[in-house]
Amino acid sequence: MDKIKVLTLNGCKHCKALLSSLEATNIPFEALDADENSNLADRMESILKVNEYPMVILEAPSGSQYSAVYFYRENSYEQAKATPIGYAVKVGCVSTDMMVDQIKKHLK
Repeated sequence: MDKIKVLTLNGCKHCKALLSSLEATNIPFEALDADENSNLADRMESILKVNEYPMVILEAPSGSQYSAVYFYRENSYEQAKATPIGYAVKVGCVSTDMMVDQIKKHLK
């Protein structure tokens, strides 16, 4: 089974919305506070070149050539795209709904 980790910040409205949406759609995940998991958060910020939250790590997606898919917030549709980064692919999303849709797409 695919494993989903969601990096969140305390008080982040986008993080709360994503967690609620994932729960409502019965997508299992592990929520991780970025402050309590600072090494992972720093690594993800460096890989994705962003510091906005939430960030999602989908490990070993079924049928994928990649070992992981990373989802993150982007500010514009022009920047919201899938970009291969070696062993993984990063997917920019401009909204919580788009992020949930992209996660569902990669779970199939």
